[in-house]
Amino acid sequence: MNDMRRLHLSFAPTFSHVDMVRAAVNGICSDFFQLSSNAASVLDFCLIITELMNNAVEHTDNVVLHAEIFLADREAVFRLISAGKSFDPTQTAAMPNLKQDDLPEGGYGLAMIQSLADGMEYERRQNRNMVTLHKTFPLTTEKEA
Repeated sequence: MNDMRRLHLSFAPTFSHVDMVRAAVNGICSDFFQLSSNAASVLDFCLIITELMNNAVEHTDNVVLHAEIFLADREAVFRLISAGKSFDPTQTAAMPNLKQDDLPEGGYGLAMIQSLADGMEYERRQNRNMVTLHKTFPLTTEKEA
C-alpha cells in the first residue's frame, strides 16, 4: 500500500503560476505512481487541473487561489478553492463541434474536465468556491523498475 501525500499551494491567479502548479502536480504524481502505464493518466490529470485553474484565472477577481492535491493508493484528488461569485462547474458541458470551420474560442475546458475526470464535486462555503477533481489510476499487478 502506498503512503499518502498532500500538497497545498497558494498562488496569485496568473497563467504563469498555473504552469508552476501543473509542473508541481506532474512531478508529485509521476513520483508517487511510478508506473509507465500511469503516464497517460498523469497527463490527463494535469490537463484537467490546468483547465480548471485557467478558468479560475480567466473568470475570477481573486487575489489568491488555493490548490490542494491528495495522493493515496490509486487515486489523485485535486481541490481548487477560490473566492468570488458562485459558479457550478458540475453542470453538464457539451464539447464544441470540432468539425466546423469556424471553431469558437473557449468552451472546451469544462467539457474536457468532465470527460477526463473520474469525479467532480462543487461546494460553496463561506463565499468560497471549492471544486474537487478525482482521477483513478489503473491497477497493475507488478511494479515496474
